[in-house]
Amino acid sequence: MIGWSPKATATLATTVVACALLVAGAVFVAAADGPAIEPELAACRRLAPKYDADPEVTLWDNTRVDLLTPTEAIEVDWPEKYAEAAGQATWYAIATNRRPAVILLVRDLEREARHIYRATAVCRELDIKLYLEHAETASGQ
Repeated sequence: MIGWSPKATATLATTVVACALLVAGAVFVAAADGPAIEPELAACRRLAPKYDADPEVTLWDNTRVDLLTPTEAIEVDWPEKYAEAAGQATWYAIATNRRPAVILLVRDLEREARHIYRATAVCRELDIKLYLEHAETASGQ
């Protein structure tokens, strides 16, 4: 087993903290830059009737499926979180004996195209159904 030196561990920790601060700053700037986008939970509730799904279903291990249909376990997330969404959908599918699916909430198709492209490749390779939905503003537009 290979261990991490104290210097490598400190460097990694510093990098992780710097990235977290950078992401937090980017989220703050993005939120201040345009209209407020609906939270993920609101999107799940909005999309549940369209997919004939139960929203926010808690599983035996206290994980929460965003949308659960008779045939699919669906994770709803933002395009930049496609990899996390694919992993979560896969676990929910295993735990519920349903097909995995991901809904990406698209805010700006041009800006998010690279994440959507990656999501498409990952989902195709892993046999995960991929849906794209427009993210609405907090005012419902």
